[in-house]
Amino acid sequence: MKPVYTAIAIDDRPYHPYQDGSQSTTKQVKIWEADFEESDLTYTEENQRWRWFPWFLHSLLLVISLVAGFGMSKISHDPSCLNEHSDALLNPQRQPFRMRFDGSFRGSSPYKGPPSPAVDKAWDELINIRLMSIPESVFVTLNASQHSFKLDPEFGGGRLAIFDTMHMLHCVRSLWKLAYPEYYGDNGGNNTSERTDGSRREFLNHADHCADMLRQKLMCDASSAIVTYNWVENHHHPHPNFNVEHTCRSYEQLAATVDKYAVKNLPPNGFFRPRKGAVVEFAEPPFDPQAVGRMSVGETKHRK
Repeated sequence: MKPVYTAIAIDDRPYHPYQDGSQSTTKQVKIWEADFEESDLTYTEENQRWRWFPWFLHSLLLVISLVAGFGMSKISHDPSCLNEHSDALLNPQRQPFRMRFDGSFRGSSPYKGPPSPAVDKAWDELINIRLMSIPESVFVTLNASQHSFKLDPEFGGGRLAIFDTMHMLHCVRSLWKLAYPEYYGDNGGNNTSERTDGSRREFLNHADHCADMLRQKLMCDASSAIVTYNWVENHHHPHPNFNVEHTCRSYEQLAATVDKYAVKNLPPNGFFRPRKGAVVEFAEPPFDPQAVGRMSVGETKHRK
């Protein structure tokens, strides 16, 4: 049975100064870390081995979700920089708008813990990673691998694709699940066995990939939004106020475009290598769009 999580009411939460475990004197820490207390959430089934891990991820995912979570991007004064190549699929083009993020620690959000079927449902509906068939006229503008997978006419033709924002959200969710191993398991409920060897090392490679993709995205956008500080009750230091305005683009319009270009007659188990004929394969998806790869014939051992 999955454990039940109970949040502690704010007014009932006692203040505990940050202390070194081996000393009785209060230890001074950086302002950024000083008020992230371990008493904010209790578990009815304690797992000491993971006790430190949720709070490390809590801090990491708070920053990640501000930009990657909703596909935010830095807006340039140059109109030509407002849209990436993939916006060629969108009609009309998305217009930037200002929105204030809800950066509260204990505020309500359908995507925040404690985990529950309702939270899982909200994430499922948000991401809804449907494969798209993009036309060749758009594909040639992407500077993507020349050997990108082509769809047969019965599936809509064109090239198989997804929006990168959907992948980024998948990564945020996957890392968030790791904060609740008692609920989702040590691998965060991520099953990679259908396309890999399913090993622990393979899972960690996946987690590392997600973290580094989000790092690159955040550094690429390099948001100049400024976080100020407020005094907050029961805190000895100024507390960062993450309720910051950002310049955004419509995620809803992106999701609607996914529906418009969704692959037709998608097989229930996805696409597999052809039983006959050759494909061009790589050890890793190629960084160089002009990479040649090698010809490979036959199925793989992972096909179900």
